[in-house]
Amino acid sequence: MGRIAGQAKSLMPKRLRTLFRQKRNQWRRWRYGSRGIPGKLCGESFRFKFGYEHAPDIPGKFWEEDRLFMKVFYETIEEGQTVVDVGAFVGHYTMLAARKVGPKGRVISFEPSPASWRILINNLVLNDLLDRVDVWPIAAGQSDGFAQIYFQTHDPVRGHNSIHPLPFEQKGLTNGLTYQTVPCFALGPFLKSVGVEPDVIKIDIEGAEIEVLQSLTCVLQGNATVFCELHPFLWSEPDIQNSVLKMLLDQSERCIDTLHGEPLSTYQHGPAILKKKERYR
Repeated sequence: MGRIAGQAKSLMPKRLRTLFRQKRNQWRRWRYGSRGIPGKLCGESFRFKFGYEHAPDIPGKFWEEDRLFMKVFYETIEEGQTVVDVGAFVGHYTMLAARKVGPKGRVISFEPSPASWRILINNLVLNDLLDRVDVWPIAAGQSDGFAQIYFQTHDPVRGHNSIHPLPFEQKGLTNGLTYQTVPCFALGPFLKSVGVEPDVIKIDIEGAEIEVLQSLTCVLQGNATVFCELHPFLWSEPDIQNSVLKMLLDQSERCIDTLHGEPLSTYQHGPAILKKKERYR
């Protein structure tokens, strides 16, 4: 009996925390309602759809890299520019870009997951930014056709929604795993067809980045700043795709650096900048 009472007592703090979290969320939903939860990204104030607000204080190397990625991306953009966000998720980078480019600039976002796309639209409406953002519910790739977007049926909005099931398998998230077929377009030709010449591009699409970069050869030849999250552990043929990436870098006279400005291995996972090489005379 004493052992059972002790176990119940040890569980109490967790139960209290759960109860507190539930009551806090109920209060926030009542307090902010359809106006959205207030929060900040890179010092800028935004409102977020309830349950999908940015959490800047989460510890861990992954989140530190994400915060740095967001900061460098935001500081790179200038007013009046055109920004392309590939893999926009629920819109954190898109909202930052839209705020920075101003009413004379343009942001083109691609988010193929229907659940994430709806929240992205909601966030843009909450922040009065939809007037300067084009949101395309399509996948970006190397060629036109269709792609399968994998997600969990009970939790369809996750940061690693992907055209590959591997991220879910690696994290033990295969319960309820399913997919939806969505349109897919070669990104480079698509941007050209709609008259978009990007100044800044951000690519974070969980392992399909090499296919997208292959379609952007004309853009890479130019001077656009290209941010790309590399996921070599998700590449179907790592050696071949690594060779393709190196070839693209050589052809476009670019090098690949970390966000800190240090050289990065093309086999290394993490956010990177595909920078134009300095030309020496």
